[in-house]
Amino acid sequence: MLLAAAMAVGWPLLLPWSYHTRDGAGAAVEAAQAGAALHDGQIPVRWLPDLASGRGLPVFLYASPLAFYAIALLHLTGLGVIVATKIVVLAALALAALAMLAWLKTHVPLPAAAVGAAAYGAAPVAAAIVHVLGDPALAVAYALVPLVLLGARRGIPWLGLAFAALIVADATTACAVLPLLAVYAVVLRAPGRIAAGVALGALVAIFQWGPAWAERDLVDAVRAPSPFGAWALVKLASVPVALLATGLAGGRGRERALAALGVAGLALAFAVDPVRPLVLVAVIAAVAAATAPLRLLLLALSSVPAAVTAAFAIAHRNPLLGLLAAGQVVAGAAAIAAATLDERIAERGPPAIAGLLVALALPFSAVPVRSMLTGDPPVATLHERDLTPEQVRFVAGRPRPADAGLPRTVAAGTPAPIPGPRADVEVRGGQLDTSIVARTASRWTLDATSPEGAIVALELHDFPGWELTLAAPPGWRPEEVAHGADRAGRIAVSIPPGTWRVEASWTETPLRRRCDEASAAGLGVLVVLLALPGVTIRRRRI
Repeated sequence: MLLAAAMAVGWPLLLPWSYHTRDGAGAAVEAAQAGAALHDGQIPVRWLPDLASGRGLPVFLYASPLAFYAIALLHLTGLGVIVATKIVVLAALALAALAMLAWLKTHVPLPAAAVGAAAYGAAPVAAAIVHVLGDPALAVAYALVPLVLLGARRGIPWLGLAFAALIVADATTACAVLPLLAVYAVVLRAPGRIAAGVALGALVAIFQWGPAWAERDLVDAVRAPSPFGAWALVKLASVPVALLATGLAGGRGRERALAALGVAGLALAFAVDPVRPLVLVAVIAAVAAATAPLRLLLLALSSVPAAVTAAFAIAHRNPLLGLLAAGQVVAGAAAIAAATLDERIAERGPPAIAGLLVALALPFSAVPVRSMLTGDPPVATLHERDLTPEQVRFVAGRPRPADAGLPRTVAAGTPAPIPGPRADVEVRGGQLDTSIVARTASRWTLDATSPEGAIVALELHDFPGWELTLAAPPGWRPEEVAHGADRAGRIAVSIPPGTWRVEASWTETPLRRRCDEASAAGLGVLVVLLALPGVTIRRRRI
């Protein structure tokens, strides 16, 4: 059942071709660049060397990198970046359903939990994340949300581990989950334990979010539409309601809770789009009425809001609206699980309901069929050869749109460099003969000879973390040298007369190093807590 749910969303990833998504090409470029940085020993990865026409960008100083680490590690085994990305996304879809099963069965019987997990795994919003956004980071975050909820049930270290992973996967999703955890703490009557788990997770992940927050003013960030608009808050509010219904409702109260959820979901769906829900409600109501009485009708209606919101997102090319429907997906999963507690439908109800949910997901994941028949979205022409460092550098390979912010050392109005091969060094004053000795993701080395001294600009964006040294024969002992930036934001340095070896190295700044050390300390605490007996909590269903 759960495999069918995951495949109902992810089957297009098995095809030998792909199609255009909002972030797909940029994500592939970032994954390839992250692989190059990891291969060069840059841990944690913060600087991607070949973006911005070879001048580099601090993408993963700000963006959450967990999915790209996974893709890069698979790529280092010999798999292509595109294939590795498909494997990671497929694994995330399967993990999403399994994780939801593991969490829901702590509240409800296994048949009910299986239906809720199928609802989460086959949710239309998952199809929107994969086939409209095309962002593996959000797919991985989607899979980790149920693990955070499960960690809240199991104890401080498990919640800390899951929440840290969610922050490193997608910090925005982690922030969106906090209201859900706050209400869940009330349901579990354990606010102190959940607060401690969240704090531990934040400490373990501070190597990522700490520098991102402290150095947020060092780049002209590209501001994507905020995921915390008015509609987002309304949708997130539906999640705790569904959790309360799942955890606390019983007997006839369960029926009333489910009915309230269905009515609220329909009202929200009509408020978003007053036409499309009519068609969808009619179809679902007809199927439900043909198979069971009012209970299953309400059960089917509980999945309407997520489906309608995702449909609206796809039709109007607004992927963020699809992402925001994730809250409704969790609500629908919990409501379905609560409804299937009825013993009379425990035997035959769950498979039928799960089949309905899987069938509902197929139209949302059929993007490649539409692409093949109509050419919209267009078939992507991205190949592995397009992701090599040289191609990314010379053909102006771009990251995901939200990650394309330039360092503030680039003066306003400075034109972007023209794509194509060019020299790695530009002499801005004096005479200089240079030869590049080595260029990697984290280090530039060049030999320079000047009879009278010169000023040179490297094709490398100046940004905190880059340090320059000069070394002269015969000892070649490097000494740190001050550098500046030209109007294009490139590193500019003065070369004295003579023969020198110039080296630019990417290093951790003191702030980033302190955050790394704090994360290591938090990880040590987490390991100790996992090893201690009695820390993991085992509770009965509520």
